Amino acid sequence: GQLTHYATSIHRSQFRVFSYSIILFGKAEGQLLRWDRSGAIYTEIFNWAKDPNTLSKFIWRLNSLTFAQCGYDTTVTSVSKNDKGVG
Repeated sequence: GQLTHYATSIHRSQFRVFSYSIILFGKAEGQLLRWDRSGAIYTEIFNWAKDPNTLSKFIWRLNSLTFAQCGYDTTVTSVSKNDKGVG
């Protein structure tokens, strides 16, 4: 429930199509999640202490993505100062 609340808050406050989460729990376990408006998909639980490559590769690849690949809605633009809006 709490993770869903966090993801929902991100999507409500930012113009996002999807987002990613990293969950670390237990002594050395984790999961990677991809959230969108219909829910989440997630990886199998992995042990990041025994296999640190899974987590480090994900973070490295995430850092290399474009804004669109990170889930930002690139069709959203700022309103100009001259735009009167509706009404």
